[in-house]
Amino acid sequence: MKKICIDCRLYSQTGVGRYIRAILSELEKHAFQEKDKEYFLIVYKTDTKLFTKYPANLKIISTSAKWHSVREQIIIPYILYKNKIDIVHFPYFNAPIFYLGRFIVTIHDLTINKFKTGKATSLPKLLYWAKKLFYYLTIWFAVKRAEKILTVSDTVKNEIAKMYGIDEEKIIVVYNGGELECDSHVEAHHDASLQKKQYILYVGNLHPHKNLETLVLAYEELAKEKEFKNIKLVIVSGFDFFYQKLFKFIQSLNLETKIDFTGLIPNAKLREYYQNATCLVFPSLSEGFGIPGVEAMNLGCPVVASDIPVFHEIYGDAAIFFNPKNAVDLKNKIMKLLENEELRQKMILSGMVQASNYSWEKMGAEILNIYNTVCYHDLDHDSKRAT
Repeated sequence: MKKICIDCRLYSQTGVGRYIRAILSELEKHAFQEKDKEYFLIVYKTDTKLFTKYPANLKIISTSAKWHSVREQIIIPYILYKNKIDIVHFPYFNAPIFYLGRFIVTIHDLTINKFKTGKATSLPKLLYWAKKLFYYLTIWFAVKRAEKILTVSDTVKNEIAKMYGIDEEKIIVVYNGGELECDSHVEAHHDASLQKKQYILYVGNLHPHKNLETLVLAYEELAKEKEFKNIKLVIVSGFDFFYQKLFKFIQSLNLETKIDFTGLIPNAKLREYYQNATCLVFPSLSEGFGIPGVEAMNLGCPVVASDIPVFHEIYGDAAIFFNPKNAVDLKNKIMKLLENEELRQKMILSGMVQASNYSWEKMGAEILNIYNTVCYHDLDHDSKRAT
């Protein structure tokens, strides 16, 4: 019997957590019924209570070893060796350096490699540089030693191959889905006031590479136009260190009464924000896939996105693109949608068609197939790891 393990410690988080939950949802339909495989899920201790019902061939392993910690470098390999795992999937780049067994790793993007982030951190300089060095070492180890590298776009695949000198055959693109996750514990939300407001929407975190200052500057110019003076900018994101910096910038422009921060909200409410927005603006300078854009398209919200390669790959002709370093260009592209309802409806329809290309169910099925392929591959392991 083959033993397959998935590192699920980020299960309850956004981003990678959504990816993990989609994999497990698909595995529950198929893989957990298989008689020739035994599955192990490594779960962070606070999430253990969420795994109460599972089939006989699935074992839950609870751990207090947090991601990006020194403890994970020792405890996770110990767990894997103890249970004699045949193949493990790390759905994030943090494969433990001291684990020498067979594994698959998912690299979602290489944003940290491409942007200087020193000014964006709240850590002391020495600790920041130590953490960044450890990141470089960890990701180098992961891509060099992995049996297969999964990623979420051809754009990132090409970046990985070029940056680390990896054979492209070792890298497999499995696109994310774009269906907004349902909140099983939250009732359907209906906010009639959203239907009466005119607003531009942003969904995502506030890290510097997300380029929110350009969006704010574009909004400032848009709000100066007489016919658009009452339009709002709604930012759906958490209140963290980056929020404080962005809000100070907004205050410097006297826009704090015109820009609404919702904080983190249930998906039932987020669905309504998408459905009633004039458009979603995605001003990011770097992404691996761009889930919010596909979520928006699925729900009939037109998308205005940065003119970067990955967005052209994922969104095709279903988005309006702008120069991410030019606030005036962004303002003009938003105005095109505001002034031309026929164009807006056209973008809504093309967005729905484009979004239909992506599915969390399809993603899970493809990853399950990769597990099977790697698990039963009889080539010499050392030669397979060669790059």
